[in-house]
Amino acid sequence: MEHPELDTLRNIATALPDVTERVSHGAPCFYVSRKALAYFHSTSRLSLWCPVGGDYQTMKLFARPDRFFSPATSQSGHFRDWLGMYLDDIAEEPPDWAEVRAVLIHAYCRIASKRQRARLQDSADG
Repeated sequence: MEHPELDTLRNIATALPDVTERVSHGAPCFYVSRKALAYFHSTSRLSLWCPVGGDYQTMKLFARPDRFFSPATSQSGHFRDWLGMYLDDIAEEPPDWAEVRAVLIHAYCRIASKRQRARLQDSADG
């Protein structure tokens, strides 16, 4: 089943330089070159997982524990510094897509090459 939230997420993610989408582990995943930028999960709740780094992850978890979470697999290994963000309604509050975009850009800047980050900056300036 396709979710409208995935369509919105897809539009935001694929607007970033060199981002592509393919299925990974049975879920839609967005990549910058061959590095995972974001996973869309739709098992129990709709969510987005991104590699954001420790301080950013901590800040988001503290500021909005109702919206952000630490994925269970983030405690070790490949997903250690990943942040989860619920994309479904919380107390009738829909996701803030500007905030989703900001999280994606933060993750993008963390994993993209210097050339890709420059292209992102050029597109923001233009």
